[in-house]
Amino acid sequence: MRRGPAVGIVVAAWAAAAGAAPVEEPILWKGPAMPEWRDADRLILSGVLEDGHFKPSALAPELPTAAPGPALIPLAGNLLPLADIRPFGVEERIAVERTGEGITLRCRPGKAPAGVVLSWPGRRFPLIYRGEWRVDGASRQPLPMSVVLSGTDGKHRPEVMLGQGVMRLPYEPLAAPSLVIACPPEAASGRLHSVMIEPLKSDAIHSRGTWVWSDAAWRTDPAAFARRAADAGWNELAIQLPAEPDAAVQALIAALAERGIRFRFVEGAPAYATPGGLDHALPQFARWRRWCEANLVRLPMLELDIEPYTLASSGADPGGGWAGWVTAIHAISAAWGQPVAVDVPWWMTKDPGGREALSRAEGAIAEIVIMAYRTDPQLILDAVEPWFAAYARPIRIAIESGPVATEVTRTYQRAGRGTLRLGATGTVLLTNAREAGEGEVMFAMAGEQVTSPARVSFHGSPDRAAAVERAIAPLLQGWPRFAGFRVHGWMPEGETK
Repeated sequence: MRRGPAVGIVVAAWAAAAGAAPVEEPILWKGPAMPEWRDADRLILSGVLEDGHFKPSALAPELPTAAPGPALIPLAGNLLPLADIRPFGVEERIAVERTGEGITLRCRPGKAPAGVVLSWPGRRFPLIYRGEWRVDGASRQPLPMSVVLSGTDGKHRPEVMLGQGVMRLPYEPLAAPSLVIACPPEAASGRLHSVMIEPLKSDAIHSRGTWVWSDAAWRTDPAAFARRAADAGWNELAIQLPAEPDAAVQALIAALAERGIRFRFVEGAPAYATPGGLDHALPQFARWRRWCEANLVRLPMLELDIEPYTLASSGADPGGGWAGWVTAIHAISAAWGQPVAVDVPWWMTKDPGGREALSRAEGAIAEIVIMAYRTDPQLILDAVEPWFAAYARPIRIAIESGPVATEVTRTYQRAGRGTLRLGATGTVLLTNAREAGEGEVMFAMAGEQVTSPARVSFHGSPDRAAAVERAIAPLLQGWPRFAGFRVHGWMPEGETK
């Protein structure tokens, strides 16, 4: 049967008496209502498109939007087109000209210091990164070049001479670095072709993994499953915790080990962030811990994917969801006997409650897996960079390649007439607009933002996903805490989704 457009549809009930009006108009969705929402000017209703219809899932007041911070520089990309170029010197003896993506410098003879400063206002440089400046240029006369903190003279900084070909300078964690090129006393000229920040070469072998959410993928033939995983290039798998330990689990672990594939268990549900859900789950973790200690050489890593922000109550009480997440991380870590890995959305650090939750759960967290579900390589890097500076934990970066729904965010403005009704006992989304009744507050839709699945997932574009992974994996290795790459949505041969 085809699913309807939204949950909670109420078919209009008509009074038996002829000519009577309906007692209620069709309702598309029912949700919670907090007393303070009655004073809100704007409410945000989020959900997805399903069969072409909007399916709401969460409602919350509109929060003040923080001013967007500076965007991350394009790592291993030419920074010259983004540079602010400022000549300096009292004798005004330098001329600078942009030519294509490069710049040309011409110095006249003189005694006073002169040169050019390249800076990148409005751009963010990574504060923790193992890299170097790569400057490609040419000049007939050597031109001193150094990297300084904007606003300083930079004499204490490493310096090279701009000559022929590629010059390299150590990358230092400066919040606002500038590249300074000085003129010699005599006439000189030079050209910069490109300026980049590149990661240092690394021989480290990081994990390349995926999640396996169904034991049907491996239970029948663990050896064949391990072969397919190796053929796909995985060297680490997060296996959803089976319902019960048995011989098939031991066969899977042995088959993976034979192929050189590390494994860990993964489990989680939004209900774990609620008291009832957590109480129900804890015995399972304790039982599996006992089995692992009795049958394995060492206790494997446990990874938790809880996602409390998907709870129906998250709109009304987002702080409660994060508090429940913290409680669950600590309780499950204790039941497992060691700190756990956590799957978290890339935007968690932008959410005040999320930042606080990470801080409160820090002692129970061994690793962080960031679900950086974006398909633009620069957006992925921009999203994950703050994590490396903020959290002293190994960090894995994940992209999505499975099917995802079209995300929709609707903004509703307080109005005398509208389709979103806030009453004493809850909120309803109506099919047709109506005026507020006694004790009600109405909101009319003021805007809608639709996020295409292609912005979030590589579903249907495996070649593009592979190209993005090849492009950003070497750049991620510049962060000392980068521990591996994840691709969500892998379907073993014969599996469908």
